[in-house]
Amino acid sequence: MFPFFKHPVEPYTVCGEPCAIQKCVACMNEAKTAIVDFSMQRAISDIDPTSKDKLIALECGHIFTVKTLDAHCSMSEYYEIDLMTDRYFKMKAPPIKYQTPPTCPTCRGPITSPRYGRVTKRANLDILEQNVASNMSKRLEKHGPDLEAIAASLEASETAAKAIARREDFVSEVDFTRICEKRKELHRKPDEPLSIRFLRELKVLHGFPKKEGEDWKDIVKDINQVYNVIAEVASARSAHVKAHEAAITTLFKLEMETLDPSKLDGKTQYEAAFEAVNAKVGQPPHKADRKYQIEAFLLTIELRLMLAQIASARVSGLPLTSSKPDHSRHRQIWTTFVSFLYDSCIEDCAKANSLARSCSAFRQEARVSLVELRCTFEKFRFEVLEEHRQIQISNKGEEDQTRMRTRLGTLISQQESATRKSYSQVWTRHFQNRVFNSQHETNEIHWFKDNCTSRAEKVIIAYKDLHEQVLKEEVFYQSIMLREKQDIVKAFGFGMCSFRSFIPHHSRNRTGHVGHFYNCPKGHTFVITEVSYSHPYIRILIDMLLQCGGAMEASTCPECGSPIGGGSHRLLDSNTRAIEFEQLEREGGATENPWAPGGYLANAF
Repeated sequence: MFPFFKHPVEPYTVCGEPCAIQKCVACMNEAKTAIVDFSMQRAISDIDPTSKDKLIALECGHIFTVKTLDAHCSMSEYYEIDLMTDRYFKMKAPPIKYQTPPTCPTCRGPITSPRYGRVTKRANLDILEQNVASNMSKRLEKHGPDLEAIAASLEASETAAKAIARREDFVSEVDFTRICEKRKELHRKPDEPLSIRFLRELKVLHGFPKKEGEDWKDIVKDINQVYNVIAEVASARSAHVKAHEAAITTLFKLEMETLDPSKLDGKTQYEAAFEAVNAKVGQPPHKADRKYQIEAFLLTIELRLMLAQIASARVSGLPLTSSKPDHSRHRQIWTTFVSFLYDSCIEDCAKANSLARSCSAFRQEARVSLVELRCTFEKFRFEVLEEHRQIQISNKGEEDQTRMRTRLGTLISQQESATRKSYSQVWTRHFQNRVFNSQHETNEIHWFKDNCTSRAEKVIIAYKDLHEQVLKEEVFYQSIMLREKQDIVKAFGFGMCSFRSFIPHHSRNRTGHVGHFYNCPKGHTFVITEVSYSHPYIRILIDMLLQCGGAMEASTCPECGSPIGGGSHRLLDSNTRAIEFEQLEREGGATENPWAPGGYLANAF
């Protein structure tokens, strides 16, 4: 093997190493003072050429004994050792922690020796995995501002959803039932979030009227765009993950074919095959990118909660009572869509929890569990409030309605108790079977309280608020449809107000102006219409002032008792303009208000 050796001594290098870079201790002319055996602190000159000590020369030129490099590269973590002969006789599953490539103990140059190929490849794959995880992190961080912008515009999106024009071309009841059954049968992968198609194919998968679905998608297009990108991150599988899965599958098939049933040692055939595969594949399951997959899952869930919030606003704007059965089915389409969004969030929380457990991501598992509690509450609240509305508009007597509200209150209390129990289980699961030193345990408790306990408390408070809301006996007012609001504005006739009738010399006919609709401090809308004047010289302006919208007297809101109105054309500071009704006035032909809101005339002529 080493024809260039001039001496008769058996070569004492390792078979399989590149011959060109290996060195013979007996033939070396350079100084032999370099330490080659770290355990015994022996130099090259101390190595007996006739002994069984094997040497390896690395590409950097430094020489070490095999035992030194084996210990340096942690070979015992990759192979089983025969303690009698001190030889490696069997591969074993490699360590699961992140590994760094081995380097020369002297110069830190890379170790490329074939003997340590399994160690080096394991570390290089870890580096590739970290690169994949880094790219996933950057993709998620890139959309942080988009998520903030979407959250800031939620209120405007809810208003736009309420104003979507109702369409008549929705599916029949039979077709809607068939669509719901078909949607349940569609394949959903266990390690991927809800596909974007369920948010885009509204007519096919949810029974939406075509034009109404298009109007909805226009409102939520920003959410859908961001969702699509983040869902791709959550579903991404890098090349090395696919290679690992393919290797596992291939080796498992081979092991199942060649496994000797007499050597199972009490294990099942599948267990024995998997144990052999894990030892041979040389690489544990890749987990570094799982962290960012879980984060992507959480972001898709957050986006769907926003969609559900907007869709719930749409439901609140639909009529509860109608003589037309189509109206009831129209409402059913939207309520079913909201429930589907919440169900998909809960389902994906279970997927994310499974991913977190598979890679021992304890903190992420706890966070996902708390998000699941929130999703469960949001769905429960939506269903309870829907039932509560039905109770309020029912023909039942007061006693029956009270009994029905009490039943809802009991359900809420039971769900609150279940939530407390679930939170307690999350706490126990997070801290059990884990070893902490005192400082680490204190830090972990603080982290859990900041990131999990605070969220659980918010959910529990929301249950209490819901309980109070359901038990409260209050008059129910059906949500006003857009057309009904238009009729209200038209009935007041604020778009038509002529100045010429009382001021003949005035050169302009002027239409009416906006500025008659206001909100009390709690959001209830009221109207300021006419103003009375007894002075004979001021009566000439009565037509103009009849609909000026100026506040001339104070009163209280008939709904909540809050102060409304004002005096001397000055609106109370606590009252605000009803912007939606002002826009309807403009659409009816009204001009901008020449007065300050609820105040004095400014540049009217």
